[in-house]
Amino acid sequence: MGLSSDSTTATKTLWLSQWPSNHFSENSAKRRQVSCLQRIRNSKEQGQAQDHPRSRLRQLQRAHITRISGYSKKELVCELGVYFLSFDRAGYGDSDPNPKRDAKSEATDIEELADRLDIGLKFYVIGFSMGGYPAWSCLKYIPHRLAGAALVVPVINYWWPSFPANLSKRVYRNLLVQDQITFWIAHNAPSLLCGWMTQKWIPKLSVVEGHPHIFSGDDKEIRQKMAAYAEENGFLNKPRQQGVHESLHRDLMVGFGNWEFDPMNISNPFPDDEGSVHIWQGYDDRLIPVDLQRFLVKKLPWIQYHENPKGGHLFFWTKEWSDAILGSLLRGQMPTAT
Repeated sequence: MGLSSDSTTATKTLWLSQWPSNHFSENSAKRRQVSCLQRIRNSKEQGQAQDHPRSRLRQLQRAHITRISGYSKKELVCELGVYFLSFDRAGYGDSDPNPKRDAKSEATDIEELADRLDIGLKFYVIGFSMGGYPAWSCLKYIPHRLAGAALVVPVINYWWPSFPANLSKRVYRNLLVQDQITFWIAHNAPSLLCGWMTQKWIPKLSVVEGHPHIFSGDDKEIRQKMAAYAEENGFLNKPRQQGVHESLHRDLMVGFGNWEFDPMNISNPFPDDEGSVHIWQGYDDRLIPVDLQRFLVKKLPWIQYHENPKGGHLFFWTKEWSDAILGSLLRGQMPTAT
C-alpha cells in the first residue's frame, strides 16, 4: 500500500479503486470489527518484492472489480521498481463491514494496514472513481504518510461547501433524474437509501442499471474488456458478496454525505515539492462532471491536473493511460498518452 521515497528500496503503491475492501479470512462467521486488520481480509501484492521496491503504491479499488493492479505494462513496473498493494475496503470482498464507516475511517484503516504489513513510513496512493474519497481522506488525515497521490476520475460530492451554489446546482440538474434522486437520498436521508436502491418500480442509480447514456463509446468497449477480465480472474461476484448495503450503499452514503472537511480547504502536503498530487479526468466522463473537477483544481493550484480530451470514465483502464498515470506520479514525467 504505498511507496517508499528511498531510491534503494522499492516503490510501494496503494490502489484505491471505485468501491472495494479485503483482508485475511479464517471463518466468515467469526468476522470481527475491532481493528482494520480484522475488517480487511484480503490484500493482493504485485510488482517488485516488498523487500526491495523503490516505490510502494497502494490502490483503492473499484466497486465492481476488486484488486485490479494489472493496468500498467510489466516493463514500466519493473523499471520503476513498483510494489503494489491493493485491498478491498470495508464491506467489499471478504472484508468485514464497518457500519460506522466514514471518510476519516478510510484513512485510519489505510494507515493501520500499512503499519501492520510493515509497508514503510511513506507510500503512494492511487484512488480510482469512488476510491477518490478515501484518497482525499488520506490527503486530509495522514498527509505525513504520503509520498504522493493520484486521484483518477475521483468522485465529486455536490454538497462540498466551496462549490458555488449556481455551479453545483447546474451540474447536478444535468444528471439523470434517477441519479439526482439517489444522491439526494444518500445525502439527506441515508436511512432510506437501501429501500430506494432495492425497489423494482422506479429507475435508480444509472451506473448500477447500466444505463447506456452514462458511458461513452470508448467506455462501452472497455466495460466489455473489464467484464471479461473479471470473469477470467474470478472477480465477477466477489466485490459485493456480503451484500450491496454494506458495500455499495455505504459508499454512496459516505461519498455523498456530510464530510467533516472540504477537500478544497486541504493544504498542500508537499510544500517543498518532495512529492506531488495529481488529478486525472476524462472530458467525456458522464459520471464525474468535468466542470466541477476543473473548479476544484483552480482552488487547489498545487494539484497537477491532467485532462484526457477524448476520455470517458474508464480511460485509465488502457495500458497507455495507466502508464502515463504511473509515470507522472513516480517519475514526474508529463503524460504522453493520446
